[in-house]
Amino acid sequence: MLRKDFLTVFAVKGEETQRFLIELDHLTNPEFLSLLDQTREEYGFHQKGILTLPCRPQELQEILRHSKGSNACTESWGYM
Repeated sequence: MLRKDFLTVFAVKGEETQRFLIELDHLTNPEFLSLLDQTREEYGFHQKGILTLPCRPQELQEILRHSKGSNACTESWGYM
């Protein structure tokens, strides 16, 4: 079930992969916006499915933790 006002992303760096459910309020966070710019530079605008961010899951957690009113949920996710 999709939750309203949330965005699902993968944080992927090497073998480290984690799925995040992020409240849309984080889209105003300058650190998160910078990460989206890095994503555009690395992958372009043509990603299909869930957005993949080029960072370690711990890095994204830290960005979200510093963001005002952090309400991000995370789930472990591995590729087979």
